[in-house]
Amino acid sequence: MEMLPLIPIVILSVIEGMDPRRGLLFSFFFTSFGRKELGLILPLLITLLYYLVGVVPIVLVPLDTNVIRYVIIYLLILHSIVKVIMGRVLHYSGGFRPSLLEVCKWVIINSVTQMSFILPMGIYAVNVIGIIVFLAISVTIKELMAILCRKSSKLLLTVTSYNFDYLYIAGIAGLIIGIVLSMS
Repeated sequence: MEMLPLIPIVILSVIEGMDPRRGLLFSFFFTSFGRKELGLILPLLITLLYYLVGVVPIVLVPLDTNVIRYVIIYLLILHSIVKVIMGRVLHYSGGFRPSLLEVCKWVIINSVTQMSFILPMGIYAVNVIGIIVFLAISVTIKELMAILCRKSSKLLLTVTSYNFDYLYIAGIAGLIIGIVLSMS
């Protein structure tokens, strides 16, 4: 029973890692401007910043009560509905100067706009180890994708053409099932 809730967490980690709008484009941008070392550090930094807003409530609020879990389920459903309706509009895609401060600023803005802070709370409600698994797999996949896309811009164009929002919503549905299973 303990492994079953980890399956949607692993699926969400892979989806988050492969989604070019969750850091891969920033890494590619910096690498193309000759700052390769920064392009390799960015996937880790972006992942941590992207979910930082959601990790703070985990530390401050006990998420082990069923009432809080129902609230998290409601927020995950609301988050999924907003993703379906607005999809790519939720992501800032305007211009920015190639500086680390600008990247950090827009990663945090995108995180709040997309309500990404709900995901770590949902994962934590399922399994405490799930947060570590989620972050580790997500960062590893982002690093691997950054290296592969640097070698082949065709891969970046291919990955960018996919809409990861629908896969993400399927992962959220699995996470909701995991939360319900962990409540019993």
